[in-house]
Amino acid sequence: MEPRGAHVAIPLQGGALVIITRFLRQTATLKRSTGVNAYGEQQHATGVSVPVRWMQENTMVRNDEGVDITSTAHVSVTEAITTEDLVTDENGRDREVVMVRKNLDVYGRFSHFVAYLK
Repeated sequence: MEPRGAHVAIPLQGGALVIITRFLRQTATLKRSTGVNAYGEQQHATGVSVPVRWMQENTMVRNDEGVDITSTAHVSVTEAITTEDLVTDENGRDREVVMVRKNLDVYGRFSHFVAYLK
């Protein structure tokens, strides 16, 4: 058993270290955007399972167009994620990513993404 407050350091591109706390204990399916089809509809690749931390809470966020939207959940994830991607929840429902925030560690290095879902 790890001592209380222990962290695991994981190297990323460019040699930066990210401190991953033990809170990424859940999984979600991330479906990355592959572009739009002839009808202007967003297309997505087959989903991949990624470790996340789900938080079910309402949060007012501003999307890429500057419109205020109420997010009903957010996930913390170390995988790159964009507002064009989908995240499948535990009930099999595809959730739209409406805003992504990059979190930094205490040294100003990238730590993880927080994706707000609709």
